[in-house]
Amino acid sequence: MIGNKKGSGNLYRATDPMTSRLAAETAPVTSMKELALDLIRKYPYSTAREIEYKAGKENGVLRKRLASLERERRVVKRGVGVCKVTGRKASVYEALPTKPQSPQGLTSPT
Repeated sequence: MIGNKKGSGNLYRATDPMTSRLAAETAPVTSMKELALDLIRKYPYSTAREIEYKAGKENGVLRKRLASLERERRVVKRGVGVCKVTGRKASVYEALPTKPQSPQGLTSPT
């Protein structure tokens, strides 16, 4: 199906040219998402542009993955900082723990 309807899994819009659609279908999205997540873990409270800069990427290849990581509850925005790449105010990100932490001393119901 062509389009980017929520949950469709497509990485392109219905209005995108065929070349963009083909590129989106073959792009290594998982590896870019994992790279973005790894960099946010390594450099917490960085902006999206700073993460891209540190990875040597450009054109939003990592920035575009942050929304997906937020929906998956793997990263969260933790306020605003001044981006060292652009000099502008931008959201800063932090990675969430991979497994939920339960408070000590509490047991799960049986």
